Amino acid sequence: LYGAGQFNGSSGYEEAAVQGFVAGVNAALKLKGRPPFILRRSDGYIGTLIDDLVTKGTNEPYRMMTSRSEYRLLHRQDNADQRLSAFGLEIGLVIPERPALDRAVCCEAELNLKYEGYIKRQLKQVEEFTRMESRRLPEDLDYDQVTGLRLEAREKLKKIRPENFGQASRISGVSPADISVLMVYMENRK
Repeated sequence: LYGAGQFNGSSGYEEAAVQGFVAGVNAALKLKGRPPFILRRSDGYIGTLIDDLVTKGTNEPYRMMTSRSEYRLLHRQDNADQRLSAFGLEIGLVIPERPALDRAVCCEAELNLKYEGYIKRQLKQVEEFTRMESRRLPEDLDYDQVTGLRLEAREKLKKIRPENFGQASRISGVSPADISVLMVYMENRK
């Protein structure tokens, strides 16, 4: 029986996933008549997790904390490829003749990783921009009736007559507070 996940006494998605991975690999190796794939505690956190579950058991749901490994200084994410690629090659999960990547591809991947947080933030800004662009403003809107608009904003909105909230928000002299007032006015008008 190749088991994985919570019935083995672990409780996290990561713990269950890695047990499923090892169970699947070993089931396939068994069918091929090959020896099992066993990671030792010294090979990585996967080895520590499985060794703990097998040798120590568990009275409560098991979570793989870095402090459980005696070798946590060696088991870093930045060296996982160096530690585990040989195992992947041995069991057939790594392509030994990986084609050389073009320098531009490597640079793009590096930049995407470096700026991932900023990229996510900008994607949220794009989402907000799109939402604002889709909120139409009536062509015949009487900005003099919108109480709370500053005089400068009122004059600019009357002159430019923006089609939507996105355009209105980009008009010089129309502040975020003016946009909020306009939104409340339009909601109340509904």
